[in-house]
Amino acid sequence: MADARDLVHAFTLEPTEAADFLRSKQLFVSGNARTVEATAHARGFTVANVTKLDALEAIQSELVRAQREGLSYEQFKDQLIPRLTKKGWFAADGQPVRAPEPGAAADPETGELPTRKRLTARRLDTIFRVNMQSSMMAARYRELMDDVDSRPFFQRVAVMDSKTRPSHRALHGRIWRYDDPIHQSIWAPSGYGCRCRMRALSRADIEERGLSVESSKGRMERVEITHPDGSTSTAMRYKTPDGQIFRTDPGFDSNPALVQAVDRLAVAKAPSCWVRSRAKPSCARSSRPSSAWRTWRTSPAPRDRRASRWEPRPPSVRSMKPR
Repeated sequence: MADARDLVHAFTLEPTEAADFLRSKQLFVSGNARTVEATAHARGFTVANVTKLDALEAIQSELVRAQREGLSYEQFKDQLIPRLTKKGWFAADGQPVRAPEPGAAADPETGELPTRKRLTARRLDTIFRVNMQSSMMAARYRELMDDVDSRPFFQRVAVMDSKTRPSHRALHGRIWRYDDPIHQSIWAPSGYGCRCRMRALSRADIEERGLSVESSKGRMERVEITHPDGSTSTAMRYKTPDGQIFRTDPGFDSNPALVQAVDRLAVAKAPSCWVRSRAKPSCARSSRPSSAWRTWRTSPAPRDRRASRWEPRPPSVRSMKPR
């Protein structure tokens, strides 16, 4: 993991708000949502089983508008549904979710036509809530990191009502330093419907309220989950000092803002001639980045389970420096 002081600087390279975080994501097509790693979600925008980029662009653009203008779900839905209906990607109440793929040829052996799984109002509600919360908390992370000199402790806060899951209650009120590794993999929202948030505290806050700061060292473990359909995905498991267990939902085991910050840090530390051309012959050999940087930078979803139990895991800052 890059040095925390370098990351503080990375957040000031190109400040963004929640809407900019959403807009910065590159579109990509995916199938089963469980097969998409959390770091890929941090860098890109996708909706499971939506296989056309124009439909994805419509969803993303309306989410950006909703975040920028502070629209409600009903307003978001009213803007998006006509666009999806026109493209054949929305199933109204009473309509079958599965529909023939327009212009697709029938299977030569079975004679069956390929189908697409259209979106429903209920699915749009989930898409809206997850993306609004994720983008707001990504912006929140940048805001907290800008103030770590005076407020270096992050406290997790749950809503604590009848809808709060027991595992999320387990982390309510717990405090870690801003550079604790837990923030790499466990950051709100930590699952579908998660309403948790984070706030920053100063040393004086800790002392005046008699609060304690814990460390995640030796308490986190990445676990593999096998689903009924046979697919697998990963989640982050955390055991509190008093023995309670917290686990993220699959696909929520990263900090999106941190993933993007590390990306910006890598680009900032790369020689300008390499960033412009990737492999320009005129670049002197001494100005080329290390092989570790090249491998990580060109990988869509870096992963090294043998060396680390959490992600993202770029090469160290030292290995990103020109050789």
